[in-house]
Amino acid sequence: MRYFIYGLLSILVITSCGESSAESQEVKVEDQSPKTPQKMIANPETSEGMLMIQHMIISFNEMQPENKNYAVLLGELSYQCDYIIKNCSMKGEEHEKLHTALEPILTSVQKSKNADSNEKIEVELQNILSMTELYFEKFEVEQAQV
Repeated sequence: MRYFIYGLLSILVITSCGESSAESQEVKVEDQSPKTPQKMIANPETSEGMLMIQHMIISFNEMQPENKNYAVLLGELSYQCDYIIKNCSMKGEEHEKLHTALEPILTSVQKSKNADSNEKIEVELQNILSMTELYFEKFEVEQAQV
């Protein structure tokens, strides 16, 4: 068994010495670089709508409790979701990925409308806020053509 291990180590040393040191360093550099997934492109109207949703919830959370009107906020969130859907010009895989980002937001808006307490609405609003942050991690805005 000992000879087998020594033999294996010898083979590894011999084969690794056959590479030039430059090749060896290149491989190490490539192995150390993190693989970051490329962001998908979203049309400007979609990102504008998502940014508005995010901004509305953040602004709402900063309000004094006596000034919060949940019905108005939920109506505005619904309007922004409709705006995104009506103005989406995305195609293919990016369009499909947009659905995976937007559908949970639509579901949370609907759950908020059906909620029987402000606390339940607040939970859904935090979910929506998290989903918009996730959207901006996965998508970048398409530059408008001039």
